[in-house]
Amino acid sequence: LPMAEWYLNVMALSAIAVVLFLGGWSGPRILGPLSPYFWFLAKTFGLVFFVMWLHWTLPRFQAKDVTEIAWRIMLPLALLNVVVTATVVYFFGGS
Repeated sequence: LPMAEWYLNVMALSAIAVVLFLGGWSGPRILGPLSPYFWFLAKTFGLVFFVMWLHWTLPRFQAKDVTEIAWRIMLPLALLNVVVTATVVYFFGGS
């Protein structure tokens, strides 16, 4: 039953992502007036397939590994990003 919850979450978030980022129920005009339900479901299930493919393909990280990546790699990159952005704005003028 916990896996059913995960699958339902993936489907719900895929449907939301389709509406927000993939044009919702509109399809390509070249194919004519196909049903908007078809396009919405096709895009949603395509995104569900992509998410599940990623989930099954990529290795699983333990919490310790994710924390280590966050502290050793992501935090220095974020600080470098702030410094570089501030330098660019200072020298090239932001309004």
